[in-house]
Amino acid sequence: MKMKYIELNKKDALNRLDFLAQAWKDRAEDESLDRYDRLRAEKPFAITLLTHGDLAPVVISMTKAKELIRTTWERMPREAERMTKSGQFVSAIPTMELHLTDYGTLWLSACIEREAGPELQAKWDAIQATREEQFPELYEEE
Repeated sequence: MKMKYIELNKKDALNRLDFLAQAWKDRAEDESLDRYDRLRAEKPFAITLLTHGDLAPVVISMTKAKELIRTTWERMPREAERMTKSGQFVSAIPTMELHLTDYGTLWLSACIEREAGPELQAKWDAIQATREEQFPELYEEE
């Protein structure tokens, strides 16, 4: 069972959260699954917030997850608009990824998918070339 979704607005993210929680509950009663999958499905549903920084992932409740989705979607469109107005990015699209694993963990991650403009992309390419030159062992293919 691989359930990975990328939502582009608050309403869809909230609905998807409810759908995935119900899908996990229904899985425990699914007679078509083998014994081990049904036992695994009896494990409680856990929502894990994936942070994009130095913080560790955090397990949160359904209520907190809904609150987080609402506040995140209030903030992300403004941030995306600011990014595109800066002229450094060609596009910036707020997204929220919800990924339910086979073990009942729902990974929740919000980010702004962005495409760099030509000047910024040239800077990023120069930085990447320097990294590859400085640390060739990290970029070698085996």
